[in-house]
Amino acid sequence: MRSLSLAVAAITVASLAGCGVLPEGPPPLPPTFVPVVEVSARPDGLVTSTDGFTNVQRISMRVRGNTCTQFINGSAWVLNENTLITNRHVIEGAQNLEVTSYDGRDYTVTSSVLSTVVDLAMMTVDAEFTEFAVISADGPEIGDQLSIVGYPNGDRLETNTGRYYASVPDTLDNSPDFVYAIAAASRPGSSGSPVANQLGEIVGVLYAGDEGENSYAVKLSSLTVFLEDTSTHKPNPFVCN
Repeated sequence: MRSLSLAVAAITVASLAGCGVLPEGPPPLPPTFVPVVEVSARPDGLVTSTDGFTNVQRISMRVRGNTCTQFINGSAWVLNENTLITNRHVIEGAQNLEVTSYDGRDYTVTSSVLSTVVDLAMMTVDAEFTEFAVISADGPEIGDQLSIVGYPNGDRLETNTGRYYASVPDTLDNSPDFVYAIAAASRPGSSGSPVANQLGEIVGVLYAGDEGENSYAVKLSSLTVFLEDTSTHKPNPFVCN
């Protein structure tokens, strides 16, 4: 679609150039002029702001750090003024954790806790965010389109959209909970990404993908328990043997 638009624009410019004398341009704008940019709706229903990014994209963060043996990268999202959510397997046993926003701002993680039940973790950072997640009151229905917003391979922010097609057992994490199966590709580094419905509300947290075009996310019900029941939290110490 974008290539087609550029091609049409090029043809239009060429035809104008063949018209001979160009009409006189408009007068210069006054120095006090402030442009007004209308908020637009994306085809997937998510509302964008004046900078062209959705709320879910603006609250998505890239995670970096290291364990005793390797560097790690993943994704996370802003829960409130100074708290982020990611996966347990992303940050367990890690130190020197930092998160980076979509527009390149870096924040240092000061503490973190892990879930004892599902693949979730919570990080506290040295920041006061002014924009954070809107968590849905209800989980998705089979057939709903869901968006996964994160940083695959620790690279640029990316949004993938796919259909939620099944609730399946969590065979990777040995959790008693079921997880969402979504027909959308994901890659290493995407773990911890927010999963949003078409209203931009968070309904889950990506934690795994297969070699095909399928991703798996911790369900809203599991996320709610983690957020509300601190007895499911445990410290995340950094220990090297």
